[in-house]
Parts: sequence; structure tokens; C-alpha cells
Amino acid sequence: MPRYLEDFRPEHAPLIIAPVAGIILWIWALYDWGTRKMDGIWKFIWLIIILFTMGFGAIVYFTCLGLTRESENSGSLPAPTKPVTPID
Repeated sequence: MPRYLEDFRPEHAPLIIAPVAGIILWIWALYDWGTRKMDGIWKFIWLIIILFTMGFGAIVYFTCLGLTRESENSGSLPAPTKPVTPID
């Protein structure tokens, strides 16, 4: 067993998991930022927040904007594909 693994104890796990989770959340926030439709200045402001605050900025981003996006025609039902006939 390598020497660096001999010193590893279970209480060291959060020191490894937390940064990795923060980086994954940061990359996810950058991807979501790039694909989300926003006004120009707000898109730039969110980019600055996400880039310079990394994991914490990603948490703030998802808290403020949410994980789901509203579709272009939210609130309306899709048109029926065939005519609806009344039941006799």
C-alpha cells in the first residue's frame, strides 16, 4: 500500500469530497449559464458571480434562478393532433 494511503482516515473524506462536489457544481452552473436565455447585463453579472465565487456562486445562482427553466410557451396547452369529437 502506498505511504500516502496509509495515513488516510475516514474523517479525511469530506476534505476530498467537498472540493470535488464544488467543482462539479461550478461546471454545471457555467453550463446552465451558457444555455439559459437572459438579458445581456444579467447574463454578464451572473457570469462574474459564478466565475469568481466558484461553488458558493453556483449555489447562489441555482438558489436565485432555480434548477428548472420555463418553456417558451409555458401556461398554454399544446394543440390537439386530431379533432375532438363530442361523446353522444
